[in-house]
Amino acid sequence: MQPSIADYVFFKLIYNYLEDKIDKFGLEVMHRFMTWAATFALILVTIYILIQGFRVMTGRSREPLMEVVINLGRIVVIVSAATAMAIGNTNLSDFLTKDLDRHVHYMFTGEDNKTTADAIDENLAYTQLAMAAIDAVKVVNDDGELQGDKARAMLIAGAGASSPPMAAGAMLLLYKFAMAL
Repeated sequence: MQPSIADYVFFKLIYNYLEDKIDKFGLEVMHRFMTWAATFALILVTIYILIQGFRVMTGRSREPLMEVVINLGRIVVIVSAATAMAIGNTNLSDFLTKDLDRHVHYMFTGEDNKTTADAIDENLAYTQLAMAAIDAVKVVNDDGELQGDKARAMLIAGAGASSPPMAAGAMLLLYKFAMAL
């Protein structure tokens, strides 16, 4: 099998497909979990308000009524704001999987508006270019030594140039999947 740029495009398409599925899965899981957590928090706040109201009505509360009202109001505002942000806004996932990646990549490389995935894709493209260039060298079928040299050069170029970006790509997908959970 001869390496070509089509192999790079194939890897890029697979990566984009997996990244899209992981992002969609992560956002759906986060939305469902945050809806559940917000519902549970609102139920707990309602029960707490009922208990405090019962304590005030039966005279068991030792704190002034205005302090109880202010504390309950503060709790309701905090839980309502957290619920609205949790259900309506899922920027946390984008921050952890996209923005953080872009900022860390910038800190290490100095390249702005480029992600780790872009650097991995670039390295895989260079690998495919090197493999295609080595494969373009024509060797006479009778010359076993030159064929061995060509095979060794392809092995070294393939393993040496593609191993780091492939390992980094696998770790990047694993990181995105872990953040989705």
